[in-house]
Amino acid sequence: MVRLHSLGYEMLIVSPDAVHFEAGKYHREKFPEIDLALRMAIIERTLLIRRLKRAGINVIDWQVDYSLDQVISRSVRKHSAGDRILQIAL
Repeated sequence: MVRLHSLGYEMLIVSPDAVHFEAGKYHREKFPEIDLALRMAIIERTLLIRRLKRAGINVIDWQVDYSLDQVISRSVRKHSAGDRILQIAL
């Protein structure tokens, strides 16, 4: 992704927050190790998004409580019509 961006593509990466979505499926009382795994996954995801943004790539941190349509339309309005936007879902 960083290489494509360096070739002149304006990128818009949509990253659904699967960590919180999946964590809701488990009963934390039964599985105390879930809390540690959740914290580690959140840190890993946050660092990846931060790295992409630092490289100049537009990233949407999609909280799946909102529809993809809402999230995309809010983000696309920020870009001019002439931009080449490559949408990639992580």
